[in-house]
Amino acid sequence: TSVTVDGTLALNGTGGNFVYAENTPDAPAEVSVKDNGAVNLTGNGTVGSLTNAGGTATGTSAILTAGQGATQTVQGEIKLDKVTIGTGTVNVAKNVSTNTLTLDGNLSNAVDTSVAGSTANSITATTLTQNGGTLVTNNLTLGASGGTSTTSELKGVVTADSITIQQASSTAAGQGNVVHIINDSLVAADKFTAASGSVINVGTDGDGDSGTSSTGTLDVGSLVLNGATLTIDPIYGLDYAATIVNNLSQNNTLDGSVNIGQNSILAVGFEDRAELDQFLSENKLLGANGSLQAQYGSLLIVNDTMTIADNYGVALDGTKTPTAATDAITVNSGAAIVVTEDAFGGRDGNGELNGSYAIKFENSDN
Repeated sequence: TSVTVDGTLALNGTGGNFVYAENTPDAPAEVSVKDNGAVNLTGNGTVGSLTNAGGTATGTSAILTAGQGATQTVQGEIKLDKVTIGTGTVNVAKNVSTNTLTLDGNLSNAVDTSVAGSTANSITATTLTQNGGTLVTNNLTLGASGGTSTTSELKGVVTADSITIQQASSTAAGQGNVVHIINDSLVAADKFTAASGSVINVGTDGDGDSGTSSTGTLDVGSLVLNGATLTIDPIYGLDYAATIVNNLSQNNTLDGSVNIGQNSILAVGFEDRAELDQFLSENKLLGANGSLQAQYGSLLIVNDTMTIADNYGVALDGTKTPTAATDAITVNSGAAIVVTEDAFGGRDGNGELNGSYAIKFENSDN
């Protein structure tokens, strides 16, 4: 059963199906939205799917607001021009695809891919504005594909198997799609893949348009920058901001530029923030308020042998936002590189380090 919306459909749910055929009240109907049409669903309830009529997506929209502590269920997919998730939780059985996704509540469409016959779900948004809440999915894809770059803001908790920033039309440094991880957000994924020219900001020092400083955490199993620029830089007095990486791209290679500013860490070879917190505590690098100390306020912590690809570099500065130079690691005031024994592969039976280097530049003998 399907319903076509030409205009605005607004419904309040009380726990049953929002839309259904008279002879099948237990089966939620699919909703197809014509150009410039809108669907507003409030309260508990279930709907079959929310898609564009005729395959177009001109001005179609949906606002889904379950309410505090309540849940809405979409048994199919969501494919509309604009989607807003209000307070409460929305669970979607299949994929979500939209140009503009605004998230004030919780959105989930993840499936257990270890179950035989299951297929991973995805959320694809040209622009995502997360104002809080949680987003849980198998595959999250952000940014314009081949078009003018867009900016997404992650200001809550995001959990995914993979997160991908799409390639915008420009591949020049800083001209691609932008993702801000701010407002104490935690973004965790098994794999994070960026694109050439894209920008990832973890935390902000308050010098931008918002004028407000905040922190954030990017915690990933694998980080592939593909020529993107990663900047980590809140102010002191907040919890430190960090990008925590178990592995970099192929052969643990950093294939982009990284700027590590004040109260910021790039940690390579760590499982998660809990392991990094323990390391910082044991080495007395944390202040009482969870902020780094200004003496060593910008840190590159290497816990596994890493390589820096040609034409990329890392800059550290504990006093301001630095800019990485190519084929260089630049350490400025209030910054330090911390290297563990594990970065050399540990020690042999004689107590000697197994490896000859912890950080290497690609195609360099030193």
